[in-house]
Amino acid sequence: MRIINSISSIYESELKNAENKRPTLVYDEDFGTNTDYFNSFELSLYLLETMDNTHNLNLFLEGLGMPKVNADIFYTLLRCIIENKEITEEHKQTYFNTTKELYRISNVFWYVSQTVSFVPDWDIDCFIFGVRNDLNDDYPDIYERAMKGDITYDEFLDEIKTLNNRVFEKLNQDTA
Repeated sequence: MRIINSISSIYESELKNAENKRPTLVYDEDFGTNTDYFNSFELSLYLLETMDNTHNLNLFLEGLGMPKVNADIFYTLLRCIIENKEITEEHKQTYFNTTKELYRISNVFWYVSQTVSFVPDWDIDCFIFGVRNDLNDDYPDIYERAMKGDITYDEFLDEIKTLNNRVFEKLNQDTA
């Protein structure tokens, strides 16, 4: 088992090249001191879980002689969070497309078991796309339509913006 003593010392190549080894996160008390993201530790754990799930999926796909899922975006996002770097529009779109691919593969596995899922946690989506946590009742519908291909990436972003505006208007009315 690979032990990572400090989250800040993670490099994409270290985790990608750890073929059959699973990374273990050992909490460092200095974690998050160089980032403005208030929930950086929680998001990092969700990303590590997604990276581990995708790694296992890729081992399975490789065994079947099928193409692997490119998980580079998860390493990039982890680095952005840890090093307090901006998450660009390109990162967001790549994350969206990779998540869509994982969603498609997860749906196939639902015929075997409804507990198998490779899709990243929604908290990552909420962080990356700026979805308010109090929108979780409405967000799943938008997410589902986007993952199924019923709406495009741009339409997905527009619907999130509309959803956020609706919540802000309601909050303003409630405080007035």
